[in-house]
Amino acid sequence: MIQYDSKIWFAFLFNFKTGQLRRLLPSMALMGLFTAAICYLDLTLKLYKLEAPLTVHTLLGVVLGLFLVFRTNTAYERWWEGRRLFGALVNSSRNLAVKLDAYLEPNAFEARYFFAEMIAAFAILLPKHLRDELTDEDLEVVVEEERALVKSAFHKPLAVMRSLSSKVQSLRADNKLSHEQFLTLSQNLNELIDALGGMERIKKTPIPFSYAILIKRFIAAYVFSLPLGLVRDFGWASVVIVPFVFYVMVGIEVIAEAIENPFGKDKDDLPTDDIAQNIARNVKEVLNSAYSEPIKERIEGEVFGAPKTF
Repeated sequence: MIQYDSKIWFAFLFNFKTGQLRRLLPSMALMGLFTAAICYLDLTLKLYKLEAPLTVHTLLGVVLGLFLVFRTNTAYERWWEGRRLFGALVNSSRNLAVKLDAYLEPNAFEARYFFAEMIAAFAILLPKHLRDELTDEDLEVVVEEERALVKSAFHKPLAVMRSLSSKVQSLRADNKLSHEQFLTLSQNLNELIDALGGMERIKKTPIPFSYAILIKRFIAAYVFSLPLGLVRDFGWASVVIVPFVFYVMVGIEVIAEAIENPFGKDKDDLPTDDIAQNIARNVKEVLNSAYSEPIKERIEGEVFGAPKTF
């Protein structure tokens, strides 16, 4: 995601990091050539007889503007909802880690290690799951005793949540958690699953096809007929005006397309991997704060079968 200072105006004027202008330049050049051909036929050869009054384009421009406003608002709402859901993921993960740190005994090293690694694994795997990029190598972040179960699952982040829920249930069955503590932790786990479901809803519910194709046809009809209305009033200046109008109209649609799925790797998409890494650091810091580095080495040795160092 691009970081910027909105107070620096000139930096915005000459900022081409999004690639939007580069993407539209060939089409803008095509529109300029098309407009130049219309001007040549009308102003030079006098062969062009058809004229479209600007009133028609003014009325159509109002309707098209309403379409574009709705299109942009809808896309931005999806982008902002995605950010809110990742914010909820951050909060729920931290709440879960803080409560586990308070509920678990300071010497419950194995449980602390398990929860720290698995909550972090859920956060790290989630963005890759949303991008359909999850591979077996990515599952190295899952604790070893749960890795086979997660690897065999179709929905791997949900399998991680299943392991977390089972561990909480096991602690309750061993009377290491009170009933109230169990309910509180279950609520936090449900919040993580709700955030996951909300993100998948955004990803799997694109803008309706009929609406998307209508607005593209509307924009195309408007900009290709625009030279017919401008050439008599603006002459050869239409060669500059029409590509600019094309850039504004089509640029808004391109921006909407870029942000309506906020979980990708485009420059305007959410920094999901960075957020996930931040969650992992926070959770591990909270749950690992009760013991020192030598003890952590001992716990890793006990969990993974390595020689004990303490």
